[in-house]
Amino acid sequence: MWLIFLMKFNAFFSTDKIIDETNEKVKDLIKSINSNAARSIELIDDRIKQLKSVSAEAERRIGVLKRELSLAEKSKSFQKKINSVTSLKNSDIQGDLFFTEKARTELGIKPSSPPSGEVELRKIPVVEPELFMAENPIVPEKDFKTKVRELRALGIPADEIARKTGRSIQEVKLVIEIL
Repeated sequence: MWLIFLMKFNAFFSTDKIIDETNEKVKDLIKSINSNAARSIELIDDRIKQLKSVSAEAERRIGVLKRELSLAEKSKSFQKKINSVTSLKNSDIQGDLFFTEKARTELGIKPSSPPSGEVELRKIPVVEPELFMAENPIVPEKDFKTKVRELRALGIPADEIARKTGRSIQEVKLVIEIL
């Protein structure tokens, strides 16, 4: 009987059993930590992709703004040309192109070299306007929900939609659930 008691006592308080239980708990903790770390890494990767896409969009907009600034500078120089032309005497620019002798006498202008009854052509400075067109016009982007709706209607899975829109899978799934 003493022998049975000793065997049960050893089995109950065995260090091997305690070590095995501790190992199992440690393995469970490591699995939990690994899954949390993998999820965190996935979220960080999604944010990095979003930052890269935002950065690329910002670079594109900066390029568009630089082109717009150069066009504005050209427009200012064109406006200066127009102002310099309009600053000439009004008689050189304004009025009818054709003056008859009758109109000259009514206005009190002395007759000039052309014989009476003939028409005189006045020279008016001609300014050719420069046309400015944007090379790549800015097209407004669709909002995120609309993009997700359209891509989902095409039967594209959530992970592919996340890749195409540059957002996280969780955000795409949330929008799909709302739909």
